Amino acid sequence: MALLNISDILAIVFLITVTVQCCTWNTYGDCDDWDTCSQSCGGGQHCHTCYSCALGLSKRFCEPCNNHCYNGGWYAGGCHCTGWRTGRCCETCQQIYIQHCIGQQQCGGSPEGIMCTQCEDPHYSGVYNGGCKECPAITQCNRRSCTTAYNTVCKECNQNNAIFKIWNGDRECQRMCAWNNHYCWPGTCSTTNLTKDCECAAGFVRKSTVDYSSINAGETTCQPNTLPDILTCDTVAVGPNGEKKRAMTTSNSMACQYLADMYGYYQPSTMEFKMSSEFSVNISLSKPPFIAEETFGISDTTITIKVQAVTGSYEAKSIYTQLVDTSSSTSVVKTHHDSGNITVNQAKYNLQNGEALCLEFEAKAGGYLKDMIQEKKCIHHQDRFLTRR
Repeated sequence: MALLNISDILAIVFLITVTVQCCTWNTYGDCDDWDTCSQSCGGGQHCHTCYSCALGLSKRFCEPCNNHCYNGGWYAGGCHCTGWRTGRCCETCQQIYIQHCIGQQQCGGSPEGIMCTQCEDPHYSGVYNGGCKECPAITQCNRRSCTTAYNTVCKECNQNNAIFKIWNGDRECQRMCAWNNHYCWPGTCSTTNLTKDCECAAGFVRKSTVDYSSINAGETTCQPNTLPDILTCDTVAVGPNGEKKRAMTTSNSMACQYLADMYGYYQPSTMEFKMSSEFSVNISLSKPPFIAEETFGISDTTITIKVQAVTGSYEAKSIYTQLVDTSSSTSVVKTHHDSGNITVNQAKYNLQNGEALCLEFEAKAGGYLKDMIQEKKCIHHQDRFLTRR
């Protein structure tokens, strides 16, 4: 059996005393990790638990954290925001009233401003602090849209697909051939049905006035460019004693253009005449739906008495109207006949040696269109003059 001496016992007691004396009261040197910060920005707090070596005591310790701000804001007990920013951390954009804005609002730019991300038609979002700007106008467009000042498109024209039609990549409204003085008839508006493509039938010429100031402004019509025919102009000069001189034909035809001038040695007292005129139009095209009917024919006939001087100049002495258009060409007929006697024994008709008494035959042609709303539109006259002496 081993025996302990006194020196060994003293050494053990001394070592235990030293170990007890290094633990200081109210100190917490052993700590857990920090908890997550209570806020991600704008000033928060996080804590952790620390432990004392004395009697196993523990204590919670806390301190500020994440005291930063966004978008130029600064922290002093909380975030102080600049410009259009708001929110706990200046992280959001203020929402203000922007006229015509239907989308979100966002901040940005330099210097910082606010803008609308989507504006109602017909407006587009401008630059920061620019609000909603109106899209450039499209003539006769009823509803348009754009995202910049350079890409305006029309979604619906005025009188859409009846008077105007969306065209050119939706960037314009083109006028259509229609009942409102843009008939293009007799003619065709091609497959586009636009006045710009109007081609008149043979014997007619296009008359166009481009005017987009109103729905019914302007004109696209087909006017006749062929003259009426004066088929006959039989003329007899009757002298004071009943003697007669008849205009004779220079061919086998009695048509007016083949009748020769008459020559005599007496002063005529009466001029007898028979005149027939014709205006015929052959239209093989199918009518557009807005045309109910059309009529073309002779509308006016006139005979003018002239005296031709030796020098060849003419002087009108009197005018005898045979047919007068009093109903806006609604009563025109394809063929018309006139006949009668004109007294020429007055002093104003007295001829000097070498002078001639002439009859000038005139026929006018015209017509009208009737559209589906029962409005009648006149076709302009074309005149034909033939002179017999």
